[in-house]
Amino acid sequence: MKARYLKTTDHSIKSQLTGLKPEQALCEYIWNGFDANATQVSVKTEVNLMQGVASITISDNGDGIDIDDLENTLDLFLDSKKKNVSKPTTRGKKGRGRFSFIKFCEQATWNTYDGKKAFKFTIDSGRLSQYEPEATAHTQNKGTTVTFQHIKGIDFNYFNDVVVPYDLSPEFKTITLMRFPIH
Repeated sequence: MKARYLKTTDHSIKSQLTGLKPEQALCEYIWNGFDANATQVSVKTEVNLMQGVASITISDNGDGIDIDDLENTLDLFLDSKKKNVSKPTTRGKKGRGRFSFIKFCEQATWNTYDGKKAFKFTIDSGRLSQYEPEATAHTQNKGTTVTFQHIKGIDFNYFNDVVVPYDLSPEFKTITLMRFPIH
C-alpha cells in the first residue's frame, strides 16, 4: 500500500497536546479500546535490566480499525467520527488521542483486525503526519494492539507509582496489567 498523509503539520499536532501528562496520554489508548466496544483491555510493560520501561503494549478486543475507512478515521486530525456518538462512555471525540504517545515515547505501532481485514502501521514522533498501512495476516482476534517503543520519561517506579494508580481508577475495572522482564 502507498503511504498516506494527514493534512496537517507535526507542529500543529504537537501544539494540541501541550499540558498532557504521560499517564493521561496512556489512558487515551485505553479509552480508544473502550470506545471501540472492547470488554477487555490489557497493559503490558517490558522492563529492561536498568529497571527502565523498554516498551508498553496496550491490547483490546474491540472493533478494530476499518482499513477501508481511513479517510474518515486515521486521516483526520481534530475531527472524529465519534464526535456525534451519544454514548455516555465515549471519550475520544477530539481526533487527536492517537498522537498522545509523543508524551512518553518516540514510536507507536498499531496492529488491528476488524473482523474482515488486518493491517498495521507505525507513527514516529518526528513524522506525525505520515503513516503507511500494511496489510497483514490476522493473528489475533478482533481488536487492536498498540506497542510503544523508545520510552522516555517513564521508568519502572514512575509507571508503578503514578501511571498504574491513574489507570486503575474505578472507570477502568476491566484492565489487566502485566509486567515482563526483557531477557
